[in-house]
Amino acid sequence: MFRNIMMTIFSAIVAMAFPAASLAAGNASSPRAFVERIAQSSLGIIERQDAVQAGGVFMHSFDIRAFAQRCLVDHWTALTDDQRSEFVDLFSKTLRAKLADALSKRIKGRVLNYTVGTAKAGAQRGIVEVAARVAVDGERIDLTYYLKRSTDGYRLVDYDVGGALLSRNYRGQFNYLMRNYGYAGMIERMRQKAEVTRSPSLASRE
Repeated sequence: MFRNIMMTIFSAIVAMAFPAASLAAGNASSPRAFVERIAQSSLGIIERQDAVQAGGVFMHSFDIRAFAQRCLVDHWTALTDDQRSEFVDLFSKTLRAKLADALSKRIKGRVLNYTVGTAKAGAQRGIVEVAARVAVDGERIDLTYYLKRSTDGYRLVDYDVGGALLSRNYRGQFNYLMRNYGYAGMIERMRQKAEVTRSPSLASRE
């Protein structure tokens, strides 16, 4: 239960960590600085519960295409460019809806404290890992951020919460859908879910 709460809170924090006006200038210094800004912004994010802002800056702090590829890695090379783009678009909308739900229902009143560690080269080429420890209402858990440098700074491509890699969790779900329904069936189910879970406040901004 605590891990599920952490996944939800952490996703919301990632999406809202950077004001849109400061993205280009503010997150290019180092991987550790990127993570520290997430940590410093957490309390205000929880207090504001601003789901509209979360959706608006989501693409700026998270490399959704890189994350989507990690989630669908067992099938990615077999997809066409159009299929990949379709999958990334639907996946992004689903994640944004989940952020809105997290902000409106689960994180109010929680107290977070961060300790950010040092950065190191990841096992995968081009990926930098930054370890951190977060306490939520006094309960501690270890995190690992997986970052990739972009043209204007660093972007998050994945994260590990207490030994649970987020992309691996999604990978199992998508592998199940691909095995049982194929790509078209998986996309149709994703589209239906996106419509059901879609936040009206986010939809009105697109």
